[in-house]
Amino acid sequence: AFSQDDEEKLDIEDDEEDESNTANTLKLEDEMNNILDNEENQLKEELHGKANLLKEILSNRIDEELQDEIDRENELLSLKEMLNSVEENEKTAEEHWKEIQNSTLTRYDDMSDKMKDMIDTDPKNWTTTQIVILCVSVSIVLFLLAGIMACCFYGIYKK
Repeated sequence: AFSQDDEEKLDIEDDEEDESNTANTLKLEDEMNNILDNEENQLKEELHGKANLLKEILSNRIDEELQDEIDRENELLSLKEMLNSVEENEKTAEEHWKEIQNSTLTRYDDMSDKMKDMIDTDPKNWTTTQIVILCVSVSIVLFLLAGIMACCFYGIYKK
């Protein structure tokens, strides 16, 4: 059968073939690892890009919500200021109305007192002005009566 040299040759060929297979296997493993690393890096980059895009979208959405909240708060503050202004105006108007009422009542009381003084029938309490006004008034009334009587007599005489 086989000689020792043939066996050694076969062993050497087997060893060379095993070494070649091992080298090829190592080469294939390195290539597969490189491919897997490249795919992993590519997926990481895609994931990182999508994460950044999502962060930006969320950040913009949060900014919009905050701005809306700030606008609503400003509107509420404006309405509150308007309400305070209206309440102050109402208080001022009420105070002004009370002042007008008080001054009107005071003037009415003063006029009432003056009228009572003017109408006072007790002659010893009359002032000179009141006596003069009374005399002038009586004179005017008498003059008017005299004129009416003259017209009546003239009308009768004329017929």
